[in-house]
Amino acid sequence: MKKAWPALLAIFLAACSARTWKLEPAAQGDRLIAPGGSRDVLSARDHHFRLYGQYERDAELDLTSDMRIKVVAPITASGQPLRTEAAIPDRPGAIEARTNATGYETAYYRVRPIETCAQNGHVPGSDSRRSGLCAWRFESGTATIGGVASALAEPVASRIEIPDGRPHLRLLFQRRLWRNDRSIALLASAVPGRFDGATAVTVGPGVAISPEIAVNVNGVRTWVALGSRVSGVAARGAANIEVRRRHKGASRQVRYPAGSNVILGVPLEAGDEIRYSR
Repeated sequence: MKKAWPALLAIFLAACSARTWKLEPAAQGDRLIAPGGSRDVLSARDHHFRLYGQYERDAELDLTSDMRIKVVAPITASGQPLRTEAAIPDRPGAIEARTNATGYETAYYRVRPIETCAQNGHVPGSDSRRSGLCAWRFESGTATIGGVASALAEPVASRIEIPDGRPHLRLLFQRRLWRNDRSIALLASAVPGRFDGATAVTVGPGVAISPEIAVNVNGVRTWVALGSRVSGVAARGAANIEVRRRHKGASRQVRYPAGSNVILGVPLEAGDEIRYSR
């Protein structure tokens, strides 16, 4: 019986490993293996882009229902258009910049289920009924003037009007490339993945839009910018970092070599659970 213990232990460890993610250091970054010992081995970064698309390369992102969007907009006196001027001196020295902005608003928007539209008198179309989603709504926000922040009951400078019945959004990032120069844009569609004939949502000058996902950090739901890594939510000097990630509907631990910091570079995905001690 004693001779059988090593074999039994190996079987037990293999079974445990099959129920967890496995993160390994590699010559060029890392290797993240899905539960079940999938042969489709990718880096943690490639896993992230497989889920959310190559948004860094393509400068566009289709938002999912578990995201929210953060809108930051300048506040100007009397609602005047934003103006920024800069004086460049003849000799080396500081550049003097002037603006009519007096502060800024930060607003958060989330997509709402179909019932929200019905309550507002909107009759959902067949596409909305299939997806169960209806519209994006303002959730919360702050106005900051003179370094003092106050809660927003309704957005003003940061208001964006997304039509009911068009809950599927595509964010086009600002890019500055020859022959492909464009500012930030937001498209709204009734059908996921189809943006031919989509409604263009007006985004004012100086307005920034960024997508965020929710993760759980030491038991607290925390919104982070898409693309954030474990190192961005674990405090400096954190120890005993544990990360759990969903796979086929179940939460699975991400196992990695003891004493390795490879876990810190893993891009976060919506629903990830991170625990650590100081």
